[in-house]
Amino acid sequence: MPPKKKQKENDKQQLLIQQIMASLNITMDDIENTTIQSPEKEEEEEKSDSEGSEDAFLQGWTKNLENLSMKSLHDQTRQILRQYGVNEHHLPELMEKLADYHFIEEIDEFINGRFIRYIPLNTITTRPSLKSGGVCTGIKISQLLTCVNLVLFTKRAPLTFLAKIDENIFFMKCTTSEKNILTINDYLQK
Repeated sequence: MPPKKKQKENDKQQLLIQQIMASLNITMDDIENTTIQSPEKEEEEEKSDSEGSEDAFLQGWTKNLENLSMKSLHDQTRQILRQYGVNEHHLPELMEKLADYHFIEEIDEFINGRFIRYIPLNTITTRPSLKSGGVCTGIKISQLLTCVNLVLFTKRAPLTFLAKIDENIFFMKCTTSEKNILTINDYLQK
């Protein structure tokens, strides 16, 4: 690549990074004051955190964000819905409603305090019904079934209910910082 063309490309990337930083209210001081740890130190912290419950998943999910973008997250959601047999006619509506959510694959991915929505498996092939969901407050495990305890805050009073894990597919809402990371990855991949 000729030097002038390479310089133009670098200038474009710098301008894009500055625009993203401005939109996220990030300054160069914020970046310069960030400490970078050695891989050995990160591994030690991961081992100690893996004994905690939600912290280990949060770190794993955040690390996975480095390889994801909003587009790839949407593609993943679309693929999962197709695997479960959602009709192509209903897919756009569900994709719009699940734009800021990611699929929960394993039981340990549920995080207390995060908003969860779900689709009952018995309606998924005919008329998929995305339920309002609620804030995850825990997992109930018994000999007969495993459920997620959800709380939906209504105008009158909080409504607490259980959603069976085996009978539904679950999606967890991304936080603002997760959405920002995914959006930045979208820009960087262009």
